[in-house]
Amino acid sequence: QQQQQQQQQQHHKQQLGGSYAAPQQEQPARTDDVDHVQQQQRQQQRSMQQQQQCSTTAHPHGVNHSQPRSTQFITQQRQLLKKHRKALSHSLLQQIQLSYQTKTISLTSISLLDVYLDFVQHYDPTLPVTKVGGFTGFPAGVGDCCAPKLLHAAVVRGFRPVALAEVWCGSAPGTATKAKLGRPIVLGNDGASRQHMEFYGMCDKCKAVLGTMLCGVGGLEGMCCENN
Repeated sequence: QQQQQQQQQQHHKQQLGGSYAAPQQEQPARTDDVDHVQQQQRQQQRSMQQQQQCSTTAHPHGVNHSQPRSTQFITQQRQLLKKHRKALSHSLLQQIQLSYQTKTISLTSISLLDVYLDFVQHYDPTLPVTKVGGFTGFPAGVGDCCAPKLLHAAVVRGFRPVALAEVWCGSAPGTATKAKLGRPIVLGNDGASRQHMEFYGMCDKCKAVLGTMLCGVGGLEGMCCENN
């Protein structure tokens, strides 16, 4: 009986030793697996950092991929809206300038845009033009003086102009605002500064369209002489 008990105890110890030995043998294998996974994660992080650096170098003003997705989305939408606004602004400028239609004294319909660009091309290439994308137009201020507006109003009402003079009203150019009050008056191209209630000839921008608008006015010479 004692021998049987001893044999049973030894057998039981062997079973316990085997059960403890199994985890000890598996533990190194599991540790190797964890190290392998961590190594893969490090490699993925390095590759992502390299891609971000390359994208930042190629597109310095682009989207920062290190930002959260919500911030990236907002940045992309802002860029798209800016491009869309720019395209709309260019299209609107072209539509506005194409709508500047008037008539000559001989009642011929003309476009201020065509007249101005034709004058610049054939007579005075030094005059400024506005280039927006693929559109070339006239600069701001063309047709804004009183002479072209008065000629347009005369033609619309059926009047035939006999004489026309322009008077400067108000402060000299560049001195009307508070920030520029007291600024020294610079002489203009005609050799005289703009003074209140003084007569001046046409500006450089309006001279590009006034000649065409006055086409046909030569027939008034005889009538003016007859009527004295």
